[in-house]
Amino acid sequence: MTGDQRLITDPHSPSEQRAWVVRNLDKWYDAFQPKADGKLYLKSEDRVRIW
Repeated sequence: MTGDQRLITDPHSPSEQRAWVVRNLDKWYDAFQPKADGKLYLKSEDRVRIW
């Protein structure tokens, strides 16, 4: 199944969009202290802020 087909037929978001949301949460960095060279690490100025 291609990515386009999956987006149309699967009601769930792609796993990257579901799991990687934590990269934007400052509390997550406090709790897990990820390394700056890790896949889940985002510099503070690159994190999404809504409120």
